[in-house]
Amino acid sequence: MFVRIKTTPNSPKKAVQIVESYREGNKVKQRIVRHVGTALTDAELQKLVELAEYIKANIEDQSNAMLFAPEQMAEVAIEAFRKKREQKELKVDLKKLRERQRIIVGIHEVYGQIYRELGFDKVITNPKRKPSVVKNLYHIVMGRLSNAASKLSTVNDLSENFGIKLSLPSVYKMMDAVDDKVIERIEEKAYNAVMSLFRRPIRVIFYDATTVA
Repeated sequence: MFVRIKTTPNSPKKAVQIVESYREGNKVKQRIVRHVGTALTDAELQKLVELAEYIKANIEDQSNAMLFAPEQMAEVAIEAFRKKREQKELKVDLKKLRERQRIIVGIHEVYGQIYRELGFDKVITNPKRKPSVVKNLYHIVMGRLSNAASKLSTVNDLSENFGIKLSLPSVYKMMDAVDDKVIERIEEKAYNAVMSLFRRPIRVIFYDATTVA
């Protein structure tokens, strides 16, 4: 349900209506729930829209349990309408728009927290002595979660989309530090995490090795 302002061609009249959508077969149609009034000036339109918001809020309150009172809901809608009318039209030539920078957020914040909770930040032997190795492993894992690709592509992706600069030689040096003991720790932590979720024997493990090269 929403408030609709319907204009009349070649006329200053503007009808304010409360409208709801409904489905008829495969088509979505609209029907007028309440015709609030017709405005000839902006001042009249403003008053009718505010009245329509109050009426709509009360109608919805009668049919649904609402988190806020109808008066509060109406006030929020009215304030949004006012701000929309006060905003000046921004004219932009889309052909002149150029991308300056692209930053993706969320991967490090969400998966990084999981990474640390599972203890993957402590799998490197003597981590305090190898901060760059710990850092590179973390960022490469995050980059692979964002876009599974080669090490070179991951380094470039981290730079372009996350603003994280890693040198490719340092990444290969990090891989040399991932020895059998580190791999064993990673497998153990991954296994324990899975067992804590499913609590049943694991018979088959599928491993994607398409980006090993």
